[in-house]
Formats: sequence, C-alpha cells, structure tokens
Amino acid sequence: MRLSTKMIDLQLFNSIFYIILLLIREHVCHFEEEEVPSVLLISMDGFRHDYIERAKKSGRATPNFDIFIQNGVKTERGMKPAYISSTATNHYSIATGLYAETHGIIHNLFCEPDLKDCYDFENHTDQSESKWYKGTPIWITNELNPDKNYRSGVYQWIGGEAEFNNRKASDSVIYGYANHTIPWEVRVDTVLSWFTDHNSPINLGLLYFPEPDMVGHHFGPNSFELYDKIAELDKNLGYLIESLEKHELSDRINVIITADHGMTEKKPGCDIYLEDILKDPSIYKVTGQNPILHVWPEKGKEEEIYNTLKSYSGHNSQYMNVYRKSEVPEDYHYSHSERIAPIVVEATLGADVIPVHKPQINGSKPYKGGHGYNNSEPDMFPFFIAKGPAFKQGYVSTTTFSNVDIYSLICEILKLEPAVTNGSLHIIGELLLQPKVSHNTFTATSITFILSVLLCACFAAVFTIVACRHHRRHRLRHRRHLNSHELSQSIADEGRHSGLSTRLLTESDFDDEDELLS
Repeated sequence: MRLSTKMIDLQLFNSIFYIILLLIREHVCHFEEEEVPSVLLISMDGFRHDYIERAKKSGRATPNFDIFIQNGVKTERGMKPAYISSTATNHYSIATGLYAETHGIIHNLFCEPDLKDCYDFENHTDQSESKWYKGTPIWITNELNPDKNYRSGVYQWIGGEAEFNNRKASDSVIYGYANHTIPWEVRVDTVLSWFTDHNSPINLGLLYFPEPDMVGHHFGPNSFELYDKIAELDKNLGYLIESLEKHELSDRINVIITADHGMTEKKPGCDIYLEDILKDPSIYKVTGQNPILHVWPEKGKEEEIYNTLKSYSGHNSQYMNVYRKSEVPEDYHYSHSERIAPIVVEATLGADVIPVHKPQINGSKPYKGGHGYNNSEPDMFPFFIAKGPAFKQGYVSTTTFSNVDIYSLICEILKLEPAVTNGSLHIIGELLLQPKVSHNTFTATSITFILSVLLCACFAAVFTIVACRHHRRHRLRHRRHLNSHELSQSIADEGRHSGLSTRLLTESDFDDEDELLS
C-alpha cells in the first residue's frame, strides 16, 4: 500500500510538472516569435549640438525636429566625439564603439608606417578594403545574430562595403563618400525599401547624409546660410517621418539621428605652415590634414624635428600643440596605433596647421568653418536625438556621453551580444525606457511569468495531494464501517451456532492500515 501511494503521488507530480513545462515552452516560443526589434541610425554630417536652437533664434522654424524631440529623447549638450573629430574617424567609432587607436581609422587621410600604402576616406576602393578596418561594426554584429531575421543595410557609411571575416551587410550602397549629389529622398526611400522588403527585410539600417557639414565649412557655423540649411534639414526630417508613417513603421523602428562632429568658426590669420618651421623638407614627411598633422621624421632626425616644433609651439601655444606619440594626452586615446606618427601636431580651436603653402585655386575661398580639433571642445560636440519604442518620450538628458557608447545602445535595443568595445551603457542607457541587464536572459516579463506559473503549480500540487489523501481517508473509513458491520453480523451468526463470544472490531484494529496512509 505504501509503494502504491507514492507511485500515485509521483505520477501526479510528473503530470503537473509536464503541464508547467508546456506552459513555459508555449510562452518562450511566443517570446521568441515576437517582432524583431529595429533601428535606423542616421548621421547628418557636421550637425553641431546647438544648431537647432541657434536656427530657431534666427527665426527659422524647425517643427519636425521639435515634434521628433517631444516624442523622443535628446541630449542638451550633445555628445563627445572621438579624437580626432574628423568624419571618417567618428563614423567608424560610432559603428564599432572603439576609439581611433583601436579601430585604425585614425584620420580622414593616413598611411601605414611604411608610408607606401595610404587611406583616403573619399576613395571608394579604400572604403571597401577590409585591411583598413579593425573591430566589428554594428552591422556585422547584427548579421552574426543566430536569428536569420537579423539583417543589416548600410547607405554610404564608412566601411559599409568592406568584408569582416567574410561577412558583409546584406544590403549596401556606397558610391564613394565624395558623392554628395544623391538627394535625401532617394537615400531615405532606398533604406526604407530594405526595411519593408517582403522576402528579406533588414532590422538595422545606417544612413549617411553630407549636410550641414558642407555649408558649415563654406559659410561658417554662425552664418545665415547655415541656419537656412538647418531649416531645410527639418523638411528632410519631415519627409522621413511621413515615409515611416506611410510604411507603418513609426511605432516599430527606433530612429537615432546624430552626427560625427560639430563645427567651429575659423580664426583669420591663424595659419601655421610646417615648412616655415622645419626648413629642410628632406628630413620628414607629413600625413593627415589640417588641423591634425602626423610628422614622420627620417631616421635619426626625430629628436631634432621634435625639439624644433616644440620650441615653436612654446612661443605660439595659442595656435598649436606638439606631442610625441607616447606623450599624447591619455584622454585622447590616440597613441596605441602603428598608424600614428612619432610626432603629432595639433592646431588649437579655430587655427590651422598646414604642411606647405599652396597657391589659391581660382574662385575658391578659404573655409570659414572647421572641425577635427580637440574632442573636448564643446564646438566639436554633435547633436543626438532619438525616438522609438525603446526610448523615453520628451526626455532631455543633461549628461554627456561619448559616441563610442552608441554601439552598446544599439546592441541593447536589438538584443545583440556586443563585441569588445570602449563604450558602455552607463550614461547613454538612461535614454531607454527599460534598460536590460543581460543580452542572454529572458525579459523581466518572461521571468515573472515563469515564477508565477511555478508558484501556482506548487500550490496546486499541494492542494491536489492533500485533497487526494483526504479522499482516500474518507473511503477507508467508509470501508471500515462496512467491514465492521459485516464482520460483526457474521461473527454473531457464528456465535449463535457455536456459542462463541463475540467482539466488535474497533478502529484500533485498523491502526496498521491507517499508518500506511500517513
């Protein structure tokens, strides 16, 4: 009897446990079949953090930026770019979450140490050659997700056509960075067509647009032309918003709009020419471009060149700084790449350092705006706004994060396992509605559901077992009553025939059987 009861209890427990597993499996399968999260990352080149406010003060209307920000998030003082605050360096820092010294794109123009193999960010071939790019850009991290529904599309983003361990973005359009003739509408339509493709839609898109950088260079960040361009970009944003609504993507895609760097006003009469300082051009070579130059001394000439430049900068510190590679300030994160020259010359904000004098091209005018300067300068900070199901609404952050944090942010939204990066969610995570703890765990809702099922199952199991035991006891006692009556009657009958004394059975006669149920 004891073995039979235990077997019944075990079968009951197994049945309940099996039901629990089915409930959990059904919930997990539903969780896994939920819509794949999506992100559209847009860069408006050279869009400084305060351009919208400055344009509005000048009388330009920005209704679409205003609505976008009201329904999403923005950073009050923008975000800090990577050093140097150039286009190629920062687009790739945003994509990888790495500083220049780690990902290798140390400038718009640079060379390998032998100075024979050089990179130009406006050259289509260089953009497509994998040898220049280190780290794992976000579009590859997304493609590596085991879920076959994770696909990436890249439109004219630095490195977008390169292969990484034989992997590329599912869709890409480059045409060379220097191709600025493609209208905004064409770019938007192309990327959204990737998101809405019936057979193989993407869930991550990166889109580059060259303005307001060009206007900022030609006319300066304080010009009416620049403010007009911001108003034009507001209309461009309006087109994006309408297109998202038309394709019913407004509530599905998380849209992040930012830039690679800011812009500052050039200071007239602050041009420094290296050939005026280093008289003998045969003892050094220069790579890079204003305002950061890399000086490669000939063998045995490093000390002489460094001392000459350092002496000049000591008397002209308002224009330039000079560093040995090993002495570059630590917070620049710009000293641990073989592509960085032994000597780095840095112009101060608004000044220029130029290798040689060049005749002015007919009709050309000097730039009135520039970037590439110390990344701690507020003028170099680009803007950051975002909107979508993952973001808070109407939230303005007063803290400043680094652009290397964007990679971690996108990984969090898309539930991706991030590669090793220099960024984190420590600050930028405050923009999200519900920051998650881990990329390889259920959501809090899933965990709560499972715990609730288990708790209810435990109560149900205890209740069922107690009820079954109570029912068995009731049946046993009923049987005892019947057996006692029948036996008493039988013994009485026999007693009448045999003269034997009779005794009614009492409950004590069933104590052993009762113990079997305890």
